[in-house]
Amino acid sequence: MERGDTGDLERRLRDAERRAFEAEAAYETLLEQVPAAIYVYSPELGGPTRSMSGYVEELLGVPADRFLSGDEIWDELLHPDDRVRA
Repeated sequence: MERGDTGDLERRLRDAERRAFEAEAAYETLLEQVPAAIYVYSPELGGPTRSMSGYVEELLGVPADRFLSGDEIWDELLHPDDRVRA
């Protein structure tokens, strides 16, 4: 690889890193400012919750970090009649 190619690759990598950082910052801002319970969970069945907006505490009275610590919180919150559907 020639030096010019390496320089171009380094520039593109720095640009991609900057865009990823900006996207993450925008996501975090959105997650905290939208008045909705927004959450991201693993795609596998029974996978962990990856992130949860802080607004969930206002809606459900449960801090977001409780959702991130495990799925047991859903069992506590769901009405027994709704568990099969959920």
